[in-house]
Amino acid sequence: MTNDTHTPGPWNVYFDDEGVVIRAGGDVMGMTINGLQMEANARLIEAAPEILDMLKGWIERYEQGRCPDGALLGNTRQIIAKAEGAKQ
Repeated sequence: MTNDTHTPGPWNVYFDDEGVVIRAGGDVMGMTINGLQMEANARLIEAAPEILDMLKGWIERYEQGRCPDGALLGNTRQIIAKAEGAKQ
């Protein structure tokens, strides 16, 4: 693993007639043109910082010999739902 840094989240997705814009704060992270999988890909990209944080939490608890708790499991389900485009 590397210690590369990324633009901190949250990342937000905006849809318009041209395609998708992905923003972090005021910065544009990326833009896509309409396509068959545009919305699904954009939602997954938007959830990426939270997915990374969740995975780090799982590893930390595992390395400490603890099972993940109910709060972490609930948070995991919420992040998966977000990545899959569920309305929150």
